[in-house]
Amino acid sequence: MHRNRGNVIRYSVFVLGVFIFAGGCDDGPPPAPEACSIEYNLPADVAGPLSAATNSDFHRDSWQTFLALAAPEVGASVASSGDNPTQWSKWSSSVEMIKCNLDNQNCDCVDGDCRNPGSRYYPPECRSVPGYESMRVLSAIDKFDDSVLQAKKKGLSDDPLIDANGKFVRYEILLSPPAYSYLAENDYYSWPELYSLEPPQNLNFPCGVESYRGGDPAQDESGAFVLKIAWMEDGLPGQSYHKEDLLVYTPANRTRDGGSATCERQTLAMVGLHVAHKTVKQPNWTWATWEHRRNAPDCAGLPPAGEQKRVWNTNCPESVEADYNFARADCSGGICQSCNVSPESNAPPGGCYDSYLEDQRGWCPNQPPAAERGYSYLCRQVPIEANYPSAALWNDRCTAALGEASVWSQYELVATQWLTYDEEPTVCENVQASFITKCGEKNPDCAGPKLDSRARTFPQVDIPATNDPEGLNVQRRPWLGNTSMESYERSNCSGCHGIGLATANQDPIRVSTDFMYFVQFETCAAWCAELGDETCECMLPN
Repeated sequence: MHRNRGNVIRYSVFVLGVFIFAGGCDDGPPPAPEACSIEYNLPADVAGPLSAATNSDFHRDSWQTFLALAAPEVGASVASSGDNPTQWSKWSSSVEMIKCNLDNQNCDCVDGDCRNPGSRYYPPECRSVPGYESMRVLSAIDKFDDSVLQAKKKGLSDDPLIDANGKFVRYEILLSPPAYSYLAENDYYSWPELYSLEPPQNLNFPCGVESYRGGDPAQDESGAFVLKIAWMEDGLPGQSYHKEDLLVYTPANRTRDGGSATCERQTLAMVGLHVAHKTVKQPNWTWATWEHRRNAPDCAGLPPAGEQKRVWNTNCPESVEADYNFARADCSGGICQSCNVSPESNAPPGGCYDSYLEDQRGWCPNQPPAAERGYSYLCRQVPIEANYPSAALWNDRCTAALGEASVWSQYELVATQWLTYDEEPTVCENVQASFITKCGEKNPDCAGPKLDSRARTFPQVDIPATNDPEGLNVQRRPWLGNTSMESYERSNCSGCHGIGLATANQDPIRVSTDFMYFVQFETCAAWCAELGDETCECMLPN
């Protein structure tokens, strides 16, 4: 029996008429000064009518969300000096939700039931590490990793980020308890279960409700949260980070000699954080992204205008006086890659890659970078202060409220992506199909009315066309990127996640997974791994 969370798929809110741009077209500061409080306050949904909301309202809520989830527990505050444990440290990863519910071997589950949030998966190599039970396992070496999950989505960057210390940045996806429970209790960790669903049985994660004031992310009324976190080994000397002791796992196929898998305890520094939050008024999810202030210098100028595709901003400074996380001060000998271009592979010919994938470069995460162009050299493609002024304002306010002694003051909100509607949504629903402009016959749910989602997504960035020396031809579009995660690509969070419904090599799924890519790709990969089959239909490249 599937959990019923008001899964009413209702498209009447999308009847196109006069646009209500809800103040989102003005990214200026709020009309009156507001203070940033570091007291615990986790918003379940934006307050007041959506038609009156502004970018500043969402940026304020994102800061409150960040400070609440980074707190040790509900009602507590982040440390005003030094670091502290976080609420998300107790959450399960997407890998753990899927693997432990498919087969609980090598899993430590709460009360012996892997349907309970907080379940942990430990490869045998990690179980030999003293104290492994207190740590999470990281294995992904890029934002969309193939090394363990063995699933491929053409068009998403799977190139790694190699930091100023010559180490690979690691990634994880964490699920809040309501998100975990929703998937586990409905058997959505199982590819056959997902394959069997027919429209309108679309997935519908829990939504945050404005009236809820409990501030507990473990309650459905807070809505589902999905976090993606980027981690750097140690961090730079003299810089302050939120750090955790984690288990870094490298599977056998990613080792240089193709030998045994490895697992070691490391102290990792957080360098990037995506927070996706589903609410009644934002069933499209809000997408807030954070990064460490020392990740990269700003680019000189904006990225090229044109169609949204993988075209990067190549306007990095020629040199920097001191190391950034992803821009070395010393690039002598040609060791740094070109601006915002993925580094050269450090693998020997035919090494450190998945054998069933064609035309790919291998990566050996436990080896030094390539001697030439092996280090990433990045700049922030859309500078915050000039292009997201209300986010910059909240960064200043909250940094001042935290104080320099708090590690949390070292992070800045890039921006929060949100959407306007002609009619304010009033029920928890799945609206992903409204973002799709082109769908295959195997996804009949794509036939629903479409939003002009690009025009309704905020904040917008004004990008002058590169072939217009007068700068008169300006393209206005949503843009949100994090140097630690969208390192080599242009980014539109909701637009990118929206097209997951129409993925060519995932056509066997006939329903929407509610903007969450991992539900499609990781369930397929895990199921095929259980079968010991690397030729499963759902894994075939586009």
